[in-house]
Amino acid sequence: MRTRERGFTLIEIMVVVAIIGILAAIAIPMFMGHMKRAKTLEAQLMLNVLAKGAKTYYQTNAKFPQGIAGVLPAADGGACGAPGGRMARTDAWASDTVWNELDFHMDDPALFSYHYESTADSAATALAVGDLDCDHTLITYTLELTAPTGGVAANLTAPPPSVD
Repeated sequence: MRTRERGFTLIEIMVVVAIIGILAAIAIPMFMGHMKRAKTLEAQLMLNVLAKGAKTYYQTNAKFPQGIAGVLPAADGGACGAPGGRMARTDAWASDTVWNELDFHMDDPALFSYHYESTADSAATALAVGDLDCDHTLITYTLELTAPTGGVAANLTAPPPSVD
């Protein structure tokens, strides 16, 4: 007795392709959103490091480091043209007095550039600026440092959620 060999019909294959297409249409945007959120952690972590350095400096000197620290490690949004989408590590911060007083530096290639400014003994502002998806839209995390009663308070403000 001979058994009849049977394969998949065209309809069955089309149903499978349609299901895969629907799953991909849902999964890809979710994956891209998760990737973007994961990349923003660099800014939050590095601003936290900066805040700790500023608090330590304030406790020792009763003021924040005074001055403006240049962009670190490169121009805002500079990661887009860089290999691997990250700005190259630089040692330019090593000669900046304010970065040294904050004990802040970048050991690895970065997605964000960092700024610091303080012109008053009890207030300072730090920024992390980046263009994570290379759409020429910069996002900025802001860290406000204040010491109204001698204790240092740090307030991190995230950029508003994008609508893309």
